[in-house]
Amino acid sequence: MPRVPFVLLLIHLALSPSWQAGAQPRGESEVPLARHSDIGPFPLPVETIAERAARVTSISYPAADRVTVRTMTDVRMMDSGESLRNEQTAVKALTLAGARQVKVLRFDYDPASSDISIKSVRILKAAGEVLDVDLAGVRDLPAPKHMIYWTMRVKILDLPPIEPGDVVVWETEFRGFQIAYLEEGDERFIPPQRGEFYDVVLFGGEYPIAEQVYRLTVPRDKKVQLSSYNGNLSSRVETSKDQSRYVFRLDDIPAFPLETNALAHSDSVPKVVIATLEGWPDKSRWFFLTNEPSFMTTPEIDAKVQQIIAGRKTPEERATALNRWVARYIRYSGLSMGKGEGYTLHPAAMTYRERAGVCKDKAGMLVAMMRSAGFTDTFAAMTMAGARVEDVPAEQFNHCVVAWRRPDGGFLLLDPTWAPLSRDDWSRAEAQQHYVIGTAAGEQLRVTPRLDPPDNTLDVTIETRIAADGAVRSDVKVAAHGYLEDALRRWFANRPEDEWPAIFDGMARRTWPWAQVTSSDVSAERVHDLDRAFETSFGLAAENAIQGVSSHAFALTPAAFSLLVNDGRTGENVLAERVDSRRRGLSFRCPKRITYTETIRLPYPAGISGWKDVVVENRLGRIEATVRASGETVTVKLSMSFSERFVPVEDLAKYQALLDASGAGRLAPLFLQEVEK
Repeated sequence: MPRVPFVLLLIHLALSPSWQAGAQPRGESEVPLARHSDIGPFPLPVETIAERAARVTSISYPAADRVTVRTMTDVRMMDSGESLRNEQTAVKALTLAGARQVKVLRFDYDPASSDISIKSVRILKAAGEVLDVDLAGVRDLPAPKHMIYWTMRVKILDLPPIEPGDVVVWETEFRGFQIAYLEEGDERFIPPQRGEFYDVVLFGGEYPIAEQVYRLTVPRDKKVQLSSYNGNLSSRVETSKDQSRYVFRLDDIPAFPLETNALAHSDSVPKVVIATLEGWPDKSRWFFLTNEPSFMTTPEIDAKVQQIIAGRKTPEERATALNRWVARYIRYSGLSMGKGEGYTLHPAAMTYRERAGVCKDKAGMLVAMMRSAGFTDTFAAMTMAGARVEDVPAEQFNHCVVAWRRPDGGFLLLDPTWAPLSRDDWSRAEAQQHYVIGTAAGEQLRVTPRLDPPDNTLDVTIETRIAADGAVRSDVKVAAHGYLEDALRRWFANRPEDEWPAIFDGMARRTWPWAQVTSSDVSAERVHDLDRAFETSFGLAAENAIQGVSSHAFALTPAAFSLLVNDGRTGENVLAERVDSRRRGLSFRCPKRITYTETIRLPYPAGISGWKDVVVENRLGRIEATVRASGETVTVKLSMSFSERFVPVEDLAKYQALLDASGAGRLAPLFLQEVEK
């Protein structure tokens, strides 16, 4: 996404007369810490909120069910790095659907590192009455969990009936931060990097926002770095002898609704990224020092390593063998195992004993095993799966991987979390991702190389025979490479073997609704053999599939135009809905090339009418659909190449052109008529 540089507050940089950072007070140039007249006091009185809410109507927001009239976050950082976050939010329901959406308030927190208090909840009725909601109804419950069973909790408050025109106003106080079990008592609220602060502030969400304000107060001696992205924000800084205060505001923020294959929310909405660290090497060194004790091995681990690498001749073969073992035998399950959840990698001995962990623990297990095998320069690294990491060294990571420094100085990345059922050590769905390696010397932010369509391919070859009575027989071969091979292999491996016939049945019936599978070629041995490429094939038959063959003129939709492998990973680029009017750009797992080639044998020579070849190409990809008739044979080819993993909003019209061409090729029937030899 385009980046709009905002301000780097490591030096005296003045964007306006009031901007100062890191400077000593200078008498008359100092701006007192007064409340802005443009944002008002915090919190706003309900009378003021009611006045502003009156301007929010179904006329001013015609497509909205609800609108956030105002949300303001006021954050105060202490010398220890602990922060206190107060927030006031007012939401107006415009429709019955919007009223249902705000009927229940939910607040998430992690009791190991944070706490949230609901200070007040009020309902400003459309008729003018103000209701104070009884907070005795707040329920403190375990948060819903799936695969990661940590101690996160949620506070829920069910409100009295809400009607269109009502405004719900709530105030909260949040202390600490999410996920890091490092201390007990009040110390748990202090971040892992004591004395440091970071925040990523997103301006915008699924629903429209009339006004959003963020205010941060820090000790005056703190050097703050910050930048804004994805749009311009109103901003200013205020200073006093002891404190600096940064204020950001954005009005009339449109909705960024949930959309298929959308760019990450943090890469779509305007945002500010804030950190007090000087640079990424500081984060790298901290990550290294924090986790280095986790990589100690035991005699049992060392013996297992020697067993795994036995007979492997090259360093790459040994690294791959270890990566595959961790991927297969350390199951992904986030059990709470004490201090360190979220930031600290569990000790290798613990992970080996439990045979379970999340990405950080699987990465820590692999680092320990690789070091045991002689890969001494192996480290854990932080990355952000599916979204970018900005230049400001704030915490912007959601995934942990492994980096081995080769003898030539370059790094080989390995990811045991995504390696199951893959022949690759590093997933091809992780191209163009930022990462930081934790080393003693400290590393800069890096980005993995981009991939091109030939790096991820799916090739479907079809031999079809049409009988004079309209019966159809087809033999289909499917081969894949790169990430699409992983997707094809996992399609089978992640389902019980007795369900595999249903996979082929589904593909057959997408070609002819009443088709039957006559043969299939797949086995558990081939699915789990990572030393050779995975391919599969099947046959199908459909009686009376085509009407008009006997009269020597008929319409036909080739299997190549209908037999799309129906999996979200292989067919993700071919979207059914239009994309050129979206609010958010597109995100896919990888660039790819998908090719369907079909040879159709007819009962007599035939010509084609009403068909026009399709060729559309731009920098986002290429679509080509061709049909050729020669005697009793028709050859159909559909090739779809998609060049970009991420498509920003400004390129959506170009991508729509590819979708239009794809639809024209896939949906157009062929009209065939017998011709004389």
